[in-house]
Amino acid sequence: MWHFISYFGFLPILHGQCNVWRMASLTKPVSAEPCSGMSVLDIFEREMDSLKDASSLFGANLFLVEDRLLSLLAVMLSGDLKFVPHARFYYQSETTLTSLFSQRRRWNNGSATAHIEAVRLIYRFWGNRSFTFKLVAGAQSVAQFGSDFALGCITPALQFHTFMACIDALAEEEVMSLSSAVLKHDAIIAMSVAAVLFAFMLVHYFSGRGVSGVLATVTTACLAASIGCVLFMFMALVACLRSFCPTPHSSGRILMTIAIMSSLNYLSFLAHSLIHRDLESIALVATHLPACLFWQAYGWFTTLHASLLHAISWGNRPDDTKARNGMCWKSGVLATVVFVLNFLAIVLRKHAAELMPYVYVILAGPIVLMQLMALPLRVLAPKDSS
Repeated sequence: MWHFISYFGFLPILHGQCNVWRMASLTKPVSAEPCSGMSVLDIFEREMDSLKDASSLFGANLFLVEDRLLSLLAVMLSGDLKFVPHARFYYQSETTLTSLFSQRRRWNNGSATAHIEAVRLIYRFWGNRSFTFKLVAGAQSVAQFGSDFALGCITPALQFHTFMACIDALAEEEVMSLSSAVLKHDAIIAMSVAAVLFAFMLVHYFSGRGVSGVLATVTTACLAASIGCVLFMFMALVACLRSFCPTPHSSGRILMTIAIMSSLNYLSFLAHSLIHRDLESIALVATHLPACLFWQAYGWFTTLHASLLHAISWGNRPDDTKARNGMCWKSGVLATVVFVLNFLAIVLRKHAAELMPYVYVILAGPIVLMQLMALPLRVLAPKDSS
């Protein structure tokens, strides 16, 4: 994906810990009509000053990702940003689950607002870039918002549908006697999952930060469910291949959708790595496969983050910054919407089963499509020796 959008001169962020700036590009006056004569740094500092005391959820969370804001202003006003795949940087990672949750809360909620800000800046500086650039930048920002935030917010429902679809497939093929027993208590299981999700979101909303014990429980449970789904999917596929029957029930469509999209995603990553002779990345994925499984549970983090939009902190400071001017109830309204969507999809599983594959494709499909479209560009693009 980065190669695709970089080909058109757009990158949504130069990460704070691994970027190098040409100061001349940030300090020279820009010609954009709304702020002619000002430099990118002048505009950035003015924007940051206005966000320091922002009372809106959007402005307060945008303040958390200053590197994204600077990157967006630079690419809109100063010139193209390019992806450098061979660049290396060293980063001190988080060492506890609580600090990781806090860091990702800042990044997730801040990045979600930054994707919206990118679209706003395209409109604000409409005459400053080409139509192709604006089309690609706008499409990438919308697609990234859907893939990272919107899809993450419905991960509990999505994982529940995946798990139950595996149970349906196994019961259909009579592979495991336990499957039929589980399906008999489908309604009780659905209400239990919804109740647990409600309790988790409520605890995090009132705590204002990640609760380590709850986080450990969520992560462990999601990892176990993800590994179980992989095993169940394998058993179900073997059973279907043995009897030469496609999965007849509608719930099986979500399994096929996730399997196809994930396969395209990983195959495009493999193709990019081979084209670039980047065998190290392939080796890293294989070596750290257990850590990669963590991302199966990461969507739950995003869901819980949605109940913490009012928790404002910045950088490496602890989560002790107080919310301002009604931010708590605004955050509570959005958290309620996220919970209701998951609740309806979980409790009304049989009715929602027809819809979930389409939702997954709409939210995750554009990013996968960009990764696939980057392949011919990687082959045809001239080598950059700069």
